[in-house]
Amino acid sequence: MPNIYDVIEQDITLTGTFTDPFNDVAISVTITRPDGTTFTIGGFFHSVVGGNSLFKFRHMAKAVGTYSEAATKTIAGATTTAGNTSHVVTAGGTLKGHVKIHPTDARALVYDNGAPANLIGITNFSSQNGANTDATQPGDQNDGTTNTGNYYLTTEYFNLYGNAFNLYRWSAENNTFQLTSSVSASSVVFHEANGRILDVILQKAFAKGMTINFCLMEGRDGFAVYTSTGTRASQTKYINYCVDRYGAYVGFWEMLNETRTAIASEFIEFCLNTVEARDPYLHPMTTSFQYGGSGNENTSLRNLTKHKITAPHAYWDSTGATADTEILTTIENTADNFGKYITINELGRHTNNYIAGVSDLAARAACICAAFVRL
Repeated sequence: MPNIYDVIEQDITLTGTFTDPFNDVAISVTITRPDGTTFTIGGFFHSVVGGNSLFKFRHMAKAVGTYSEAATKTIAGATTTAGNTSHVVTAGGTLKGHVKIHPTDARALVYDNGAPANLIGITNFSSQNGANTDATQPGDQNDGTTNTGNYYLTTEYFNLYGNAFNLYRWSAENNTFQLTSSVSASSVVFHEANGRILDVILQKAFAKGMTINFCLMEGRDGFAVYTSTGTRASQTKYINYCVDRYGAYVGFWEMLNETRTAIASEFIEFCLNTVEARDPYLHPMTTSFQYGGSGNENTSLRNLTKHKITAPHAYWDSTGATADTEILTTIENTADNFGKYITINELGRHTNNYIAGVSDLAARAACICAAFVRL
């Protein structure tokens, strides 16, 4: 029996298989809360089991009582029922729910249960940049694989870092894998195995009580296939898939990583509007933007109304001796000037960014010094 703030997951099995189950079948689920109000989410294809197609849907239980779910499936334009289920949610458990903007302080976050959310995080742990295969995956549902290359078993990883950090950032194609095999103006081919890999990663992070910062796309190089106005239908399908499949675990959405001037604010606004229209939880949203003296800064991103979090992405060329000052300046320029919650999701030096045995300690020292000055 689920407790409040647990994620409820339900299977839907359809007879046989489909050429492209991600696009050939649409699952829609109307969920009735204990107070009688309703919301709608989408389901997603998971795998083929015993010759049949397994679909799933997920939602977070935010109240004690009975949740009822009525699912439909649409195949070749025909919509029919896909089953009715219900779950009785009880009080208890240790989870705090999603994070949201503090009701009286736009610079602070709180959990659904009202507790303050003071987040300190860690980012992706797989370093197959841009990989779209699952040749070396970070463990299956039972963590039955072995340590392979730069991947780590999910249980091992989150047991280690989940006790020290309470924020986990997953950023598509940014030192990790893609959720798609290909994207064009007319179609999106989703990567089946990678979708399941990310299921496991986010489930493990969530179980440790970590808030998940989910970055939808990589923004450093423009990626015309994403940003072109001619691919809006495919972009919408990709965003909806991410919201449907992972939204119950997500704490806040990040539209793009390291967004530069090549990315138009119009595209970011399109992403923000698309996420907001699909997300039943209305998670806070942000976009990581280039900050500092690189000449690539898109300053207009900071003031977009639907950005409730500001997320500078800061690398500089100064010496390590002034790193704390650089961090402090980043905090003050973004948090103080724009009055929003700030998450610095990457920061460091352009040159000599990593020196084994030194850089991690130097970064910690710089952050601690900046925090003391700030306080």
